[in-house]
Amino acid sequence: MEKSREQKLLPCPFCGKMPTIETKEDGKDFHGFVGCVNPWCKITPHEYFETKEEALEAWNKRAK
Repeated sequence: MEKSREQKLLPCPFCGKMPTIETKEDGKDFHGFVGCVNPWCKITPHEYFETKEEALEAWNKRAK
């Protein structure tokens, strides 16, 4: 499992901390995950998608 922080990501909209990115590949299945792992964040949002790129894009979307 790969863990990394990328500066392209926006911080958590609820606590302001940077999220963690993880990718997991099991044979044919690939899962991209990005989410807030701050233990004091009351919301701790997460996004799961088929690719890391889709998860990053979804995470960075903000209501305007």
